[in-house]
Amino acid sequence: MACLMLFGAIVSVDLSLNSQIVVSSILVCVALYVRRYAGLMMTLVLAIFSLVVTSRYLLWRFTQTLADGLTIDFALGFCLCAAELYLALFAAIRLIRAIWPIRRDAVPMPADLASWPTIDVFVLCHGQSAAAIEPHAGKAAALEWPRKKIKLYLLDGDDRDDVKAVADAIGAVYLAAPVETQDRLSTIAFALSKTSGEFITVLDCAHDCGTGFLKSVVGWFARDARLGMLQTPYHFLVPPPTATSLRLSNGSDRDASCALFRRSALAEAIDTETANDRINQPLALKLRALGYGIAYIGTGGDAAADGRPGEPSLATNTDIFRVDHPFSRMALRAKQWLLELEGMFNFYYVFPRLIFYTAPVAYLLTGVTLIRSSPDLLAAYALPHFIHGHIVLSRIQGPHRFGLLADIRESLLACYILVPTTLNLIRTRLGKALRLRSDSQDAKAEVFSWTDAIPFLAVFTLNLAGLGAGLVYLLTTEASIYEAILPYLLWCGVNLMLLTSSLAVAEEAREIRRHTRLSSAMHAMVRLPYGRTMSCVTANFPDVALTLKLPKAVTVEAGAAISLSLFQGHQEFIFLAQVVTQENNTLHVKIDDQMQQQYNALAAGVLSRGDDWPKWLAGRHADQLVPAWISKGLVSALTAVLDFATNPGQYMSSIRKDEWIRFWKKRND
Repeated sequence: MACLMLFGAIVSVDLSLNSQIVVSSILVCVALYVRRYAGLMMTLVLAIFSLVVTSRYLLWRFTQTLADGLTIDFALGFCLCAAELYLALFAAIRLIRAIWPIRRDAVPMPADLASWPTIDVFVLCHGQSAAAIEPHAGKAAALEWPRKKIKLYLLDGDDRDDVKAVADAIGAVYLAAPVETQDRLSTIAFALSKTSGEFITVLDCAHDCGTGFLKSVVGWFARDARLGMLQTPYHFLVPPPTATSLRLSNGSDRDASCALFRRSALAEAIDTETANDRINQPLALKLRALGYGIAYIGTGGDAAADGRPGEPSLATNTDIFRVDHPFSRMALRAKQWLLELEGMFNFYYVFPRLIFYTAPVAYLLTGVTLIRSSPDLLAAYALPHFIHGHIVLSRIQGPHRFGLLADIRESLLACYILVPTTLNLIRTRLGKALRLRSDSQDAKAEVFSWTDAIPFLAVFTLNLAGLGAGLVYLLTTEASIYEAILPYLLWCGVNLMLLTSSLAVAEEAREIRRHTRLSSAMHAMVRLPYGRTMSCVTANFPDVALTLKLPKAVTVEAGAAISLSLFQGHQEFIFLAQVVTQENNTLHVKIDDQMQQQYNALAAGVLSRGDDWPKWLAGRHADQLVPAWISKGLVSALTAVLDFATNPGQYMSSIRKDEWIRFWKKRND
């Protein structure tokens, strides 16, 4: 209580302009000094500074900068204040939830293999072709677990002979739903009645997990008897992710590429009668409502690399907030409540963002005064608010993302999803017609075309017109009102910079996802039908239809049987294959059907990423403005200069002054 009273007194005290500048400058200097030190306590100090400064700014905005009476100035000014309050609450929720991150490592399995539980692996094949299923199913068959305690099942919504052939080739069991359906939860419910494993692993066919996935996650179920589900990034059975929470909370609402269930918990929570297009949220919420725990662990497949959710609906977060209200679930913990609320705030962030982009235009084009304050007083309150917010958020998010580029990207998306967001806010059920494309569909050549960006171009045009009108007004009026126009011109200029950056990414390249994304060039040796051997390199491993690059052209008939040796480290793996076509020094072959299971096992071993794959995956620093090799070089150069300036003696000791004097004398003689 005493702390709250002290906080209220600090926030509500009225300071003059000079006093406000002095206090704000002191707090900014202290914050810049404190941010140099690591630790939770220093982060809390920065958070308190930001909370105090932001609270003082918002109180000043609502009490002293709004117009008197119910006028258009008051209405638009209040909307701007509400948008700023929304942004402050959003930042506060992210900060509170991320202050104490949960550290969860893998729990090792016991040494006695006989005590390990039995596991059924479900690979969902809905909407995928047999060619796309084959490599991923082969990698699922290579999961490291005692062979007598694991069974692989391919689940399909329709009985297909080609998928059944893939299952037979890799030694899996093919289960098709008795009635044709694309409802994955119904298919899983049907498979539960046909299997008996203690744990159920559900894998999306479009994603891969490492071969050691089971060894790293099953141990948690032995430690926590009430743990019902453990997941990795991106899975269709849980709601789609927000961008900043993967390693900071219990992860109860993260999409995952692979998830592990306790059979008893899944059987209790699943309900085929309520299965619908939104099966993901009810299942995740029902598990928690039944008292089962849901955990997250930071390993996963290729979907985590591109930051793409599985099959989210634009209505997802609205449904959680308005249909399945998160705060009505008493089983939810505090961090899970904050996680749900953060996703809700992030979903509706489009509205305040567009208010920020159009607010200066209202003054420059129509003369509506949104902020009744002098520019120097506005700067004294607003600048510390922005500086402290940037300091504390960069401390938390800085190692993982560059906030400016994320804001530019979200600015484009804000204009693009304005109409769907509005429809979902008015009537949640309308969101069913506004779904993103499914995994089985090919992406368009351009995800955002110029036609789709018309709302964004309209906002850009408004800001450009406002800037032009402001410049004309600035040149044709008296100098006494310059200080009233300049803040809005500066604001409009910043908006144009961000909107121009968004315009540069309005077009995106084609995303082709019909075949596996991973490939490797492996050294190989091919033995031709007439006995000749030749070294070569694979061009598209691990495809079953291999392309071999030969050092020179050969003549081989189509359909001829050959022997292909692939080399991994110091080991040789021999496979039989048939020649499909031959073009100059390129040979196209197909692995024999009887050896595809061994071939898929080799592919899984070669391409599987271990638990440390995010540390070296290419492109993980793509959101940094300055490449790492340039920034490290600049830091090294500055360090050397400062070291020389503070201790030049260690560099001068290697210079012999007598030799320089002797050289100087000879030169003068």
